[in-house]
Amino acid sequence: MLLNILLQVTTDTSQLNKGAAPEAEAHQSFFELLFKGGPIMIPLGLIFLFALYLVIERMLYLGQRTKIDRNLMNVVKDNLASGNLKGAQQYCERIPTAQGQIVATGLNFLGASLSDIDTAMNDRTGVEISRMEGKLHYLSLIGRIAPMLGFVGTIVGIINIFYKISLDSNISISNISDGLYQKMITSGAGLVVGLLAFIAYQLLEGKVDRFASQVEEDKLALKELLNKPGI
Repeated sequence: MLLNILLQVTTDTSQLNKGAAPEAEAHQSFFELLFKGGPIMIPLGLIFLFALYLVIERMLYLGQRTKIDRNLMNVVKDNLASGNLKGAQQYCERIPTAQGQIVATGLNFLGASLSDIDTAMNDRTGVEISRMEGKLHYLSLIGRIAPMLGFVGTIVGIINIFYKISLDSNISISNISDGLYQKMITSGAGLVVGLLAFIAYQLLEGKVDRFASQVEEDKLALKELLNKPGI
């Protein structure tokens, strides 16, 4: 009787251990799950790190260059009204922003025709905008490439699954689903990287557009100011 009870307890314990093993395997960390995506996750990871670098670098650069001094044109107006052209130029040149450099360019051409002043400021604006947008096209490119790279990983994985089925003729659902979910990780990762890059590109491009719009107002205000008699 006692022997039968011990055998029963041993059997129940072994069954519990067998049932606990899959549950333990089911709990995987986020990085362990990513690594199951296969070799294609390496270029996707590198692309993500490059996109992250671009976002941080462009945010720091644009945060400095696109700052708008709301008092700039008032200072320029007051200095020009008092005949202090040098003071207006120095104030603009001291500002480490694209706005200050563009207005300073217009002041440096004071004495030339308004068309020449406008051309000079437009040229300077073009240079500044070009520098701001210089690396943004990489983010746009990543936004298009990353999802396609993820789908390539999935297609390669599916091909491998059917190739293995053709070799051992084992069409069990467990074999197919195990390989398929691992390969779908690459599609998900590619879509996430591409979406983040696309959102970052749109936000940074919008920041540049807002700066360009504000600078156009400053350029118009300066031309109106220089067109007044006595300036």
